[in-house]
Amino acid sequence: MNFIKILGARYSKVIRFAIIGVLAFFVDWLVMKFFIDRQTHFLVARLLSFLVAVSFTFVLNKYWTFRNAEPAPILVQFFQFFAANSVGGLVNYTVSTSSYFFLLNSNPRFIWLSLVFGSAAGFVFNFVMSSRYVFRNR
Repeated sequence: MNFIKILGARYSKVIRFAIIGVLAFFVDWLVMKFFIDRQTHFLVARLLSFLVAVSFTFVLNKYWTFRNAEPAPILVQFFQFFAANSVGGLVNYTVSTSSYFFLLNSNPRFIWLSLVFGSAAGFVFNFVMSSRYVFRNR
């Protein structure tokens, strides 16, 4: 039990960030589905769902994962978080597509693995940017 406590204390921010990321996936999906079901164009639905998901993750990360971060104006932090997550999305996309075409030889059986690689790279990028630049410790 002590090992779990030590591990949890050491990686609590990463664990919280990951939990919020999983929840955000469902928020993103539900919002996109909501708009798609109402005949909204896919690109518009996707943009709106992304904005809602980023806002959702911003609030939870600000007040749960990085609650001890130095105070900063909320709009400044939000736009820094939005920018970091937008670049993180590009990292995810680039790693995913690159691994699919170059590492996995465009084999359709491994599409899921390219998503895992992309998601992992995006997660690491977003966590580092959030912890070091958006929500710096006091």
